[in-house]
Amino acid sequence: MINRVSHPLTYENFKTSSAEQESKITKLLENLHKGGKRIVKLRNDPTGVTHAIRLDNDIFKLNVYIKILTLLKATLDIRKDIYSLLQIFLTRAKEIAIQGASGTYESDDKKMISKEVNALLEDVVAIANAKGPDGYSIFSGTKIDSEAFKVTRENKISKTSKDGAGPQIIKVEYNGNQAEKKTEVYNDIHMSNNYPGNVIFFLQNQNIISSINTNGFAVKENTKIYIDNIEIGLTAGDTALDIVAKINESSAPVEASIDPVLNSSSIKTTTPHQIWITEEKESNVLQTLGILTKNNDTKLPPYNLSSSTEVRSRSIFDALIELRDTLYNNKEELVGSRSLAEIDESLKKITYIRCRSWSKKKNRLDRSYERISKEAADMKEDMIQYTDLDVTKAITNLNMASLAYQVSIGISAKIMQTTLLDFIK
Repeated sequence: MINRVSHPLTYENFKTSSAEQESKITKLLENLHKGGKRIVKLRNDPTGVTHAIRLDNDIFKLNVYIKILTLLKATLDIRKDIYSLLQIFLTRAKEIAIQGASGTYESDDKKMISKEVNALLEDVVAIANAKGPDGYSIFSGTKIDSEAFKVTRENKISKTSKDGAGPQIIKVEYNGNQAEKKTEVYNDIHMSNNYPGNVIFFLQNQNIISSINTNGFAVKENTKIYIDNIEIGLTAGDTALDIVAKINESSAPVEASIDPVLNSSSIKTTTPHQIWITEEKESNVLQTLGILTKNNDTKLPPYNLSSSTEVRSRSIFDALIELRDTLYNNKEELVGSRSLAEIDESLKKITYIRCRSWSKKKNRLDRSYERISKEAADMKEDMIQYTDLDVTKAITNLNMASLAYQVSIGISAKIMQTTLLDFIK
């Protein structure tokens, strides 16, 4: 019997073992070469890849929210600075009003300080029409591509001295809308990040008083009216009293009433702001009641009110305009009464907004930022378990695999039988 020269079984075992060790070493080297990533190809770990993709998508969304919150915090700080400037200007206007009402100034002196009030008015209007870092109006609601307030100027001439005072502001009208800009700061969680100008700069509750008698009035067909964007449904047959009751039962920040003497309707705000009133296109309920203008679709709120209505409202601009004019015309009694009271009321409102409302939003933004940042960091830690390589462990495994490979080669060389080639010299 002739002995075999080779040993196929031993050789195949050696080849298989060597291939496994080489594959393991190659994979570890590849992972280390690719920046320490555990998953180099999708087939390396299909389940891990699925989890990693989901976590990566969630982290991306959280980073977007973090950027939004950072921008909102910066915008809020800008508004705080604006409110601080308004406080400074109104404080100075209050000081001037006190000085003008003290009786120590002559007529010419009051004309001089009225010029300072006019300069303060110009500054307040400039602030009201300020734009944010994105180039959009801050106080125009969602109508951000236009100035928040429209200014009307006129050359004012004193009736007594006939001297011209140059073009001065005589009227400031709101040009934006009353909608609040809402930004998503988390999944389906939105935060209002502005106050419309017709809220910030309005001092007193607006009162709209109709001159139309409501006797015998009834709604002809079902319709809807909208007050401050709150929908109020009306039913055919509703009387003026029914409409008043429905308005008062709604969530709109207004209260309606019927004058017991004139029997006319009126709508008054419960918080200082400008009322936004509309009705359905086919409806004429508020037109018939003398609240809205008739047959004029070109006028938009808040300037769609009937010319026959009496509108009572006061803004910060009105207070400064009156203070300037009363000082210029030496009406000391008005300076010390209504003008001073309105300036003081303006200052209190801006101080409230700056200190309380700003602080509440700032605290909410800070808490949201911290919570979302922590959530993003936790998700990154979870993602590392699926995608990143433990470098220390990988190097240790590489050294162990290399040693095992060298040992297997050495042992195989000793146990494998001598081949015919070894005898060929």
